[in-house]
Amino acid sequence: MKNRIGGLSGLALFLLLACSGPEAPTQERIPSAAEMKDSLEHLAGLLEEANGDVIDLQDTARALVTLSKDFVSKFPDDENAASILFRAADVARGLREYGQAIELWGKVWRSYSDYERAPDALFLQGFTFDADLRDAANAQKYYQLFLQKFPEHPLAAQAEQLLQVVSEQPEELIKKFQSGEAQ
Repeated sequence: MKNRIGGLSGLALFLLLACSGPEAPTQERIPSAAEMKDSLEHLAGLLEEANGDVIDLQDTARALVTLSKDFVSKFPDDENAASILFRAADVARGLREYGQAIELWGKVWRSYSDYERAPDALFLQGFTFDADLRDAANAQKYYQLFLQKFPEHPLAAQAEQLLQVVSEQPEELIKKFQSGEAQ
């Protein structure tokens, strides 16, 4: 399994260099959207089935994020661009590259507002600031924005609860919890 992942990481690196390097000479063939999608699906499949070396998985995950960003920059109007970015953001968060995840989710909801998961992307920006970065001010900002843009979304109730939590001072939360008011 390790050799398979390592070899495929090498393939991904080759594709990345071919796709994101300086201007390629005209005799070099630039991968098509379909070829890049196939590579992305292959990398995603490796991550889903992987139970091998964590370092190889991190390399594969980083290759997927980089190739996803490159794909969307080359083919922004592709019907799968939004879902490719969303998955890349999920993978970036899994790598604990929270800033990159937040940036990618932001691009999803701003650039692809018709995408069915665009509201989820905005919610996840707030949630990542909240849960992973412990940045209450930014979490609050994104939860409020989510509630303004998507007040009827199924995640709205959760966003309201999380907004209340991040808006309160820790001492207030402790007192509520101790008195049994927190639910």
